[in-house]
Amino acid sequence: MAIPISGIEYRNADNAHAWGDDETDVWIGINTLGQTPDFPRNSTQLKNFLQSIKPLGWLAEDGIPIETEIDSTDFNALQGSAVIKTKITKVTRSFQVQALEENARVTKLYWDHDTPRMVAAGEAIIDIPNTISTLNCWAVLQFVEGEYWKVYVFPSVDVTDRGTLDHSNTALSLYQMTMKIKKAGWLITNNPAYIEAVPKGQETNFDAADE
Repeated sequence: MAIPISGIEYRNADNAHAWGDDETDVWIGINTLGQTPDFPRNSTQLKNFLQSIKPLGWLAEDGIPIETEIDSTDFNALQGSAVIKTKITKVTRSFQVQALEENARVTKLYWDHDTPRMVAAGEAIIDIPNTISTLNCWAVLQFVEGEYWKVYVFPSVDVTDRGTLDHSNTALSLYQMTMKIKKAGWLITNNPAYIEAVPKGQETNFDAADE
């Protein structure tokens, strides 16, 4: 027998999304000497900031999974060895990008190579280093589904693991890279579910820098 309480009125299928429409894109830039840009915190100013920066291009259909890994420790009491407290000891957040285009923006992140140089008419060269340094970058992830959009802004991420770079006639070559999120970021969205959650009286209370 069901508990005579229903949450049907609070269910909204519009809050379930399958992201990946045409305007879905990823921008990643390298921070210089640990300095990060002063990112705008609304979509209009962020769009202006990104206007002259090219995104990575076509991405693999697997999407951009964001993972959260948590380590925790249980503390037991003497009586019955009961667990009476759990403490989170480590939090690691990361996301993975699989870029399909071979361009200098992508391969710089994968190989950690220098700026391409001309070596002959119609020929460019990049030197592939013997090792790879940790690249500290910023990242903007834009997801779109119909009229809905959300943008993640991460001012500091480290490019860590790289996937296998396949060269065959049965699969597209893709550049798979894992980005570990190093600092706090934020999410900007036009989702009404978030706008409705803004406390009453604050609907028009914008920070001056965000207007």
